[in-house]
Amino acid sequence: MVALALLAHLTYHGATFKVDVKAWVDGRDKLSLSGKSLHWAHEDYGLPGLTTVTVRRGRHVQQMLWTPVWPHGTGQGATSAAFNGLPRSLSNATLVDFKVIHSRETAAIAQLPMPSNGFETVVTFDDDGIFGADSYEVELTYKHLSKRKLRALFHS
Repeated sequence: MVALALLAHLTYHGATFKVDVKAWVDGRDKLSLSGKSLHWAHEDYGLPGLTTVTVRRGRHVQQMLWTPVWPHGTGQGATSAAFNGLPRSLSNATLVDFKVIHSRETAAIAQLPMPSNGFETVVTFDDDGIFGADSYEVELTYKHLSKRKLRALFHS
């Protein structure tokens, strides 16, 4: 099992905020962000392990350790129990920017947050091609939208 460390920074600028995710990845795993929670979906090779979540709001810094629990097993397709520590809900937030800061292979958005999927963002980390784990870092920028703007954006 390869330990995986997750570092999430939330920076607020009015209605826009950033989530920075830094993780050690071995194989393929998906990270889902929804509401105030995160959870892993395991696909192959090493499981995500000890996770550090650091939340930054202005000068306030909050750091939490999360060791994912796998209540229904650890094989391919296993899903971790949720980490419910994000201080700001991602509900009614749309993704306005995605940057890959560092990756050895692929880090990409697999699902954009929309009303039809409960504003769940899914990020895929794929390190299958090269032996062993490596560090990956992505930055997601979100913006909360009013109900009127959400209707205009998703129902036009």
